[in-house]
Amino acid sequence: MKDNLLTIGIPTYNRKEAVAERVRELIAASVHDIVNILIIDNNSPDGTFEHLKKICDSTGIRVLKNPKNLGAVANFVRLFQKCQTEYLIITSDEDPVIPSQLESLIAILSADDLKNKPLFISPQFFLADSTDKKPYRGVQKIDLISPQQFRGASFYMSGLVYKVAESKQALTDIKFHIKQPGQVYPLILLTAELLMRGPCFWWDKPLAEKKAQLPTCADESHGKYYHLPARWHQHKLFVDFFEDRIKKINDLEKKKIVIQMFQAQQMNFIYELRHSIQLERPDILPYFDKGMTALYCKNQ
Repeated sequence: MKDNLLTIGIPTYNRKEAVAERVRELIAASVHDIVNILIIDNNSPDGTFEHLKKICDSTGIRVLKNPKNLGAVANFVRLFQKCQTEYLIITSDEDPVIPSQLESLIAILSADDLKNKPLFISPQFFLADSTDKKPYRGVQKIDLISPQQFRGASFYMSGLVYKVAESKQALTDIKFHIKQPGQVYPLILLTAELLMRGPCFWWDKPLAEKKAQLPTCADESHGKYYHLPARWHQHKLFVDFFEDRIKKINDLEKKKIVIQMFQAQQMNFIYELRHSIQLERPDILPYFDKGMTALYCKNQ
């Protein structure tokens, strides 16, 4: 029977049939009898809210609707604001939750001998049509997430587990960075912040799987998130975030964690930049590789 431990949170916008399919799956598996379910519609014009209200009638599933479209980032934050349980699983409106794994997660989170409850859990995540056993995100055994792994651990939203109270405080403390124009990685910033505050773990089981590819997010100034201008802008947002945290944190151990994440981000940016060049300007890729090789050799 469900209690105040865990909520599955689903942000949605203009995906009436997709999110309805996910909800029907949860109801059919009686997931709403085990954990709480919260869906926040970002003021969809396609009748998503009304459709979900009919499906969820008498189930106890909470379906909320924003008074206006707040944007994807603000809707992500709103899930934490409206969550009423200790932990929150966030999942896309197109990715199925795996009901059989929920009991195992509940057992871990409610264990009496767990002295320091995890602030964040990154479970495995597989592509639905994957032909190999390598997870799209995740590791093969339960382990602490290192600072250098902050991006890999929070890459892609579905299935990520957050401790709500600490996450609310973290989101408040970094709200300036979360709300910056062009910010497409609020979940990664939140994970980075939580890594400074307490234990965060990899989990060797999946909680959701990829059902379909979401449309690429874009804005008018930077285009799709993997375009060159967008990558430069995203990196600047990360730089601003880490420089701000280094400046404001006095605890030396926490500052060390921030510096390690900052260094990992700088390395990751090189790979992202190369990927964008490969997609958009393959003609200059050899020159980029030659320049990076020379720089690497110079620094050895």
